[in-house]
Amino acid sequence: MINIIDVSIIIPVYNNSETISIINSQINNELSRSHLFYEIIFVNDASTDKSLDEITALQTKFHNIKLINNEHNIGQQRSLLEGIFQSCGKYCVVMDADLQDSPKYILPLIEALKPPFEAVFAIRQGFYESMMRMLSSYIFKSFTQALSGLHRKAGTFFVIKSNLISELDRFRCRWVYVTFMIACLIPGKIQYIKVVRKMRNSKKSGYYGLKRIKASLMGIACIIECRYKIAFDLVRK
Repeated sequence: MINIIDVSIIIPVYNNSETISIINSQINNELSRSHLFYEIIFVNDASTDKSLDEITALQTKFHNIKLINNEHNIGQQRSLLEGIFQSCGKYCVVMDADLQDSPKYILPLIEALKPPFEAVFAIRQGFYESMMRMLSSYIFKSFTQALSGLHRKAGTFFVIKSNLISELDRFRCRWVYVTFMIACLIPGKIQYIKVVRKMRNSKKSGYYGLKRIKASLMGIACIIECRYKIAFDLVRK
């Protein structure tokens, strides 16, 4: 008998060897209490640590783990988009690998995904970054909220229905920022739930300095490109 997959969990990975086994265990603990069939898709973005070894070791123990291994680093956004495209579940959950967002919120996210909503985003509560990072994030997200409509506290912890994936596939952008693509595609159809985000308990974030600025500019460019395509009726006929 072939099990139909209910939930695909997409986790982009870049040098997260310390947390991969932990997040896998936490997801299993949460979802094993449900009646859902699920897969966990780790997208290894050319990590330079032992992340790949950790994922392949887990694959020998768990049949529901998939690996997408990027030979070259393509960035978090393109990695999670690739994971979404290769998912098989009715629902697709995206979350980071650094343990700041708890898997205990996966089921509440899915439960909140009811008509007319097509996506549910976690809006993060608490003090989970340094003061400077919180301030710069507030400025950037406030600006992008005005442009895209996506709540300024929303991040890469969300769930979408599988029928939205084909629209994302048609909505190909040169500048990829998945959260903003979703916001531009389905205005007024996004639900939010509050979650408590933890402080990072592992090494320093991979996004800092110029890399953080580059990611912010890419997000703004993605919104502008999406708005252009929608304005000229190039997607979602």
